[in-house]
Amino acid sequence: MPAFAARRPRAVAALAFVSLGALSISQDARGQASPVPGPTTTLERLSTADIQRVVVARRSEVVACVNEQRRADPGRAGRVVVRFSILPSGRTTGVTVTTAETRTTRMAACLVRNMRGWTFPRHRVQGPPVDYPFTF
Repeated sequence: MPAFAARRPRAVAALAFVSLGALSISQDARGQASPVPGPTTTLERLSTADIQRVVVARRSEVVACVNEQRRADPGRAGRVVVRFSILPSGRTTGVTVTTAETRTTRMAACLVRNMRGWTFPRHRVQGPPVDYPFTF
């Protein structure tokens, strides 16, 4: 078993649908914001801010999932926590929903379907799985 697989998943700040202005971008372990990777830059590892940047850039896909859920079940609200790993290539793997009460919602299915195709910045060291909460 690789060393990274034994570590606990890290939680990343929730994407707020009420206001994106409420987001705070975390700093990396050194307390510094990670550089925005250029076309030839390969990061050592992804920071929380790197992950957050990609999720915010994919906000329209997340909102489409929220809208799909609201059309199917207008009175339903909740929280979907998606766990995924990011390979050094930037591709996602192991995308699953960890919250039992929302696992079978359209929101969960839509998020998993979309997030399987997301690409993050390339990096050298694969980090632990990420638990990312979405509220609808």
